[in-house]
Amino acid sequence: MILLLTTGYVIDMYAQSQTIEVTGMVRDAEKIPLAGVNISVKNVAGLGVITNIDGEYKIQYADLFLYRI
Repeated sequence: MILLLTTGYVIDMYAQSQTIEVTGMVRDAEKIPLAGVNISVKNVAGLGVITNIDGEYKIQYADLFLYRI
């Protein structure tokens, strides 16, 4: 009689994250910085910022990947 033993392993790997940072400046046609301009990330609901008084903005987005092997 042959006994076949199959062992299965499930490994969950979490917290594989990558932080994406986008910075920039918004100016008009005369190169004057624009304050209060809304900047948003396409297809990411609720993620956006407003330019500061110098027309600058910075958006940070932590992208979390979950893997199951």
